[in-house]
Amino acid sequence: MEKYESKIKVVKGSPEAIFAAITDMSRLKETIPAQDKVTDIESTTDSCSFNVDKLGRVEISIDDKTPCSLVKYGLKAGMPVGASLFLQIKEAPQPTPEAESRIKVTLSADIPFMLKPLIGNKLQTVVDSIADTISKRQF
Repeated sequence: MEKYESKIKVVKGSPEAIFAAITDMSRLKETIPAQDKVTDIESTTDSCSFNVDKLGRVEISIDDKTPCSLVKYGLKAGMPVGASLFLQIKEAPQPTPEAESRIKVTLSADIPFMLKPLIGNKLQTVVDSIADTISKRQF
């Protein structure tokens, strides 16, 4: 099992507001960057699916959640790679003038040995991109 972790990012908003936004999969369309590589986005409250160029259909669903602190997503894709995405949320360690939180994104994936050199760096890029996208939003 390979693990890819983002740096801890600062997010403007309370853990409650962030948790509410990231557990409503119907809002995922706002988070996925508009690119030619991602198309045909379909979402409900608990799951989302879309096509990714050269990868195929990707399905994301909420597998587990701990209110205001952790969300675990299950990922299924058109490749022989099983993966889970964890998003941790913590309140800012010190009081701030406006609500502020910290997030960290972790991807755990079972990557076949032969695929690791091909997709390992890309998975780290995905994790970093998710953390950056969330940190740029105000909740």
